[in-house]
Amino acid sequence: MGILFEWGFKKIRLGILTVAKLIAIKGVLKVQDFRILMLKITGKREQLIKKSGFFWGLVLLFSGISTIAWGNSQTFTAKASTNWNAAGTWTTVGAETYPGQDGSTNDIVIIPAFTVKINIVSAVCGSIEFTNAAGKITFSAAGNQLTVGAGTAGQVYGTTAGTITVGSGILVINGFLSETTAIGVTVSTGSATLNSSGTTTTMSAAATISLSSTGSITFNGIVNQSAGTITNTSASAVGAINFNGNVTQSAACTISSTSSGTINFATGTIVTQSAAGTIS
Repeated sequence: MGILFEWGFKKIRLGILTVAKLIAIKGVLKVQDFRILMLKITGKREQLIKKSGFFWGLVLLFSGISTIAWGNSQTFTAKASTNWNAAGTWTTVGAETYPGQDGSTNDIVIIPAFTVKINIVSAVCGSIEFTNAAGKITFSAAGNQLTVGAGTAGQVYGTTAGTITVGSGILVINGFLSETTAIGVTVSTGSATLNSSGTTTTMSAAATISLSSTGSITFNGIVNQSAGTITNTSASAVGAINFNGNVTQSAACTISSTSSGTINFATGTIVTQSAAGTIS
């Protein structure tokens, strides 16, 4: 059984091995890429262009293949301190002018010594890498949202430190937060969901993850902490840091509330501490 591509009333079937070769050559393909490649390999390029018009349907029939990557992956490197969706913010290769412009959750974002502002409610990307300690992501208004990855595929990490100031915005990391280079994350009245169920936040550097007002920070996966601080300085009991997965403190590190804010551990959460770990 192969894969059936459909243009209007025209149908062309490809063998699975042929499609696998196309994926190996092209990596992650867009709909347009499928159309062009299909025209080439059938040897009927001109005929199909004249007869098919726009690509409108795609039916996948599989034997041994369950998914094909959808949406192109581009790398965006910040080159100016301005808004996420401004054309001049990024150095790009491809048709998109900013990450996730086509709704893709595969785009790679690199933040050197610039400040990128999340100024829309639907900013998305696949991963974020900080390459300079002066690199920052900020949120310019309440409700503006950045979602990193889909499922458990998202990653936020750095070769150096960096800063994410959520403020009153919304940060969702569907995947991993790697705190091996001290990426600071701060929230006031907004919210941050910092990892997905089944993934791990690793804090092995002097990172600070903090909440200062009535917002929330939620860890849905495992937290392995050997350095750094997770701190709630909120003067309101509404402000909460929530742990829905197991927590391990293996060295000198801190989870604390310094005022009226709350630290919540879900029922069934296992907390393992070394003598130097502190939860207060």
